[in-house]
Amino acid sequence: MLDDNDHDPVFVDGATVKLVQLTENNRVGEVVGRVTATDADEGLNARLTYSVRPVDGSPDNVLDVVDDSGQLVATSTFDYETRQEYRCCSLNVR
Repeated sequence: MLDDNDHDPVFVDGATVKLVQLTENNRVGEVVGRVTATDADEGLNARLTYSVRPVDGSPDNVLDVVDDSGQLVATSTFDYETRQEYRCCSLNVR
C-alpha cells in the first residue's frame, strides 16, 4: 500500500515567526539558525523542502535557507551601526 500525500508539513515549534540572534561582522555563508518541520506522511511524501522569500519592505539577500536541512545561512555581513534589526523573509516548507 502506498502512502498518500495527505498531511501538510508543519513547523515543529508551531511558530510562524522565527527570531534569530545575528552576530555582527559575520561571514557570508555562516549558519545563523535553523528551522525544523515535520510531515506525518511516510517515505517520499514526508520529504521536506524549505524555501525563503523576502517580505515587503525587507532587504533582499539577507538570509537563505538550505532547502533540505532548514539551516538559515547569512548571505550578507551584518553591521549593527548600519542596521539594528532585520525583518527579512517568509519561510516556507513543503
